[in-house]
Amino acid sequence: MKLSSLVRAENIILKSNAVTKKQAIDEMYALLSRRYKLELADVGDAGPAIWEREELGGTVFPAGIAIPHARLDNFDDLIISICVPANPIRCDNIDVKIFILILTSKTVSNTYLNALSTFMKMSRNKELFNRWISCEDPESMIEFFDSNDIKIKKELTIEDIMSTDVVSVKEESSLREVIDIFYKHNLGFMPVLDDNGKFIGEVNLINILKKSVPDYAIQMANLKFMKSFEPLERLFREEDAVTVSEIMVPPTITFTRDMSLLEATLDFITNNRRQIPVVEGQRIVGIVSLKDILQKVLRS
Repeated sequence: MKLSSLVRAENIILKSNAVTKKQAIDEMYALLSRRYKLELADVGDAGPAIWEREELGGTVFPAGIAIPHARLDNFDDLIISICVPANPIRCDNIDVKIFILILTSKTVSNTYLNALSTFMKMSRNKELFNRWISCEDPESMIEFFDSNDIKIKKELTIEDIMSTDVVSVKEESSLREVIDIFYKHNLGFMPVLDDNGKFIGEVNLINILKKSVPDYAIQMANLKFMKSFEPLERLFREEDAVTVSEIMVPPTITFTRDMSLLEATLDFITNNRRQIPVVEGQRIVGIVSLKDILQKVLRS
């Protein structure tokens, strides 16, 4: 499906005078309310639903795009408005250059989720993104979608929700380096790559904590006798001596870009995992976490 089949030129606002996120959203919603008065009248005022979702956060993205949206009762449609402010609007410490407002049904559809994915992909391609937000008029933006063959896929896949900013470590990295990276980036999992970028293993916080606890303690049912913090104290002392090669495990389960979201969800459940790497050949191309499913699907 072509993106231009979902976005109408009449619903695009360019060079808006909005200087706040609220003004941009209000301008788009006012436009949609005027154009779709009969349809929106059946669901009442959708404005509160938009701001209820905004309170949860997570609609502003680092590339400079914001995608406010609302799922509405008694509404069987998908309506999109686009607003490009004359000047970027500072939101959540990000300069937002384009706003996409989406109103859709309470029932999550593939079209809705894949529309979100399509806009996100466009924003991550800097050259494409800059040409998109530089369109001179609504008609030229529709033409931009068509000339660049921007399409919405029929099914949601792992590629649509994976994080591509992968932080990795080497075998020779020290335990201290790993813990520092985990802390700095708020991570609990990292792939291990060799000097050629080949995916050779993975390390997580459980691997690290296991290093601090004696084998006999792991096998015992009752550890009340161990009152001291000694195992973790020993870990602190050995942070510089222990390397990743001593605690990493071989790759156990991976995803591919084209794996369906249903397959991935089942793998998370059956393997009791929180993060799973996405591979292409022997290289990491992304990471998918349970948090991605929460933020990009369940609360998208």
